[in-house]
Amino acid sequence: MVTGELVRRAGAGIAREGARAGAAAAGIYRLLGSDVLVGPAGSALHTRVADRHRDVRRAVGDAAYRADEVGRALTPPVRVPEPALPAPGAGPSSRPGVAEGSPSGIAELVRVLDRAARTWISVGEEISRLLTSLGAPSGPGRRIARAGADLRVELPDLRRRRDLLKAAADPTRQEWIKASNALMKTLMGENHSLYTSLINSGLHPMDIPVHDPQAAATWWSHLTPRQQSLYTRAFPSTIGWTDGLPTPARDKANRQTLTTRLTHLESLPPTHQTPFETRDLTRLRQLVGQIERLEGGGLKVRLIGFDSTVPGEWDSFGGGGLKFGLRLSAISDGLDGPDGRLILSIGDPDSADNVAVYVPGTTAQIDSIRGDLDRAANLWRRSVKYGSGSVATIVWLGYDAPDTILKDAPVDKYAEAGAPKLLRFIDGLPAGSSKHVTAIGHSYGSVVIGEAAIRGDLKVDEVIAVGSPGMHVGEAKDLDVKPENVWVMAATGDPVPQIGRFTHGGAAINGVSVVPQVPSDEGFGANILATDTRGHSAYWAEESQSLDNQAKVIMGGHFTPEQSDDPVLAERPRLYR
Repeated sequence: MVTGELVRRAGAGIAREGARAGAAAAGIYRLLGSDVLVGPAGSALHTRVADRHRDVRRAVGDAAYRADEVGRALTPPVRVPEPALPAPGAGPSSRPGVAEGSPSGIAELVRVLDRAARTWISVGEEISRLLTSLGAPSGPGRRIARAGADLRVELPDLRRRRDLLKAAADPTRQEWIKASNALMKTLMGENHSLYTSLINSGLHPMDIPVHDPQAAATWWSHLTPRQQSLYTRAFPSTIGWTDGLPTPARDKANRQTLTTRLTHLESLPPTHQTPFETRDLTRLRQLVGQIERLEGGGLKVRLIGFDSTVPGEWDSFGGGGLKFGLRLSAISDGLDGPDGRLILSIGDPDSADNVAVYVPGTTAQIDSIRGDLDRAANLWRRSVKYGSGSVATIVWLGYDAPDTILKDAPVDKYAEAGAPKLLRFIDGLPAGSSKHVTAIGHSYGSVVIGEAAIRGDLKVDEVIAVGSPGMHVGEAKDLDVKPENVWVMAATGDPVPQIGRFTHGGAAINGVSVVPQVPSDEGFGANILATDTRGHSAYWAEESQSLDNQAKVIMGGHFTPEQSDDPVLAERPRLYR
């Protein structure tokens, strides 16, 4: 039976719990007001906390009203006053940039916010108990507990921001902070509405972990669909090139970049185009045509990386980025703009059981990408005939390939600059105990793979060096892949292995200095795959044994019981002939 004393005790308990909820939030506002997290991220966090705080205030008021309603029905009536809870406190400064703030301050904010969330949950549970004891609906208490649970959702992102600030002293991180601030400044001038949406949502490109594929995957998974859309609309090129993000997200972003670039170029009168703009318009129209041709043939195409306006470090006019409004009127050395970068997949690498990453070599560029795309398509078509599971074959032109055979191909710097990018891309492929990954390097592309296998953790199961001028090591065992999983193709009439051995070959065999070794040499210790093609560029000819053997390696044929799936080795390992 409900008595007046029970109502008075419940009212006092609701007031007490409400005061406890209000006091718990005070520490959050104190820290935010002291600028431990500055800029859009801090402002957005303050807004979300304040909104939940207001929900808690209303719920405590509703709880008091429900208790008062019970008391008013008694004889004599008992009144329950509405508790007075403090309003939300002040927020942080509005200066842009999450890089301004205090890692230790955010660490304290994590502790205070977690404690406040737990307090709200506890308050909600107690108020629900008090209302139930009066026979009143317990909904207000459940709303308070839910606000506490929602508050705890902020913790992973706060911890990530704390770690970002700790890393802010790193030169790479500092470089990205400057670049991302420039992106925001450009966006503010070009699309102020979108800029405002980002600010109001607490989003900034410096939050994107562009140099850490695993962190990028986690970061993306914690965004809401609306946040993902805002990032893609505002910074499609950045999203398109961030390793670790899902392939569909990168494909959408890169297609947006491609469409925007084409629309811009097509808006320019032909008489007002620079040589660079004319070249870019022509090759991008061709690229669109190639994608449509592949898709029209029933292939699933994913554009994982695209940029035609950022030159490599050694392009004649320097390594700066070209904005769509910057028009190059004169280019030295007869060059007319950057070669471009492109990563395109046949099939979905996120879900495929077998993934092949094909790295092209010297002279590779967007202008002449059709041949490389056809090689990936042929590999895909042939691979599905062997082994088991699905397959994706990727053309990875994510580095600045040498421009000329005589001047650039003998130089190491292209491989040295490309290797970290290849490592990061492969690190960003979705992990899985059953996923089988093969890296295929043609010509100088094998040098890039070799350099990657020397300097880092190259997370592939197989390596195929095709027409290789060397991999910077003298033996397969010196690569970051088991020798039995290193495969080599050197066709009759291919001069590159012999020519390249004195530039990219490895000179140490068991610690003894000898003639530099290339992968197709007997002493290198790799598996020599049988070939039936001739010359340096025919290894991917349709219906050829050369193509067949690559497909069998891609599908892990040497691990299957089917003899027909096993790659065919040459009769004997041999020196290049």
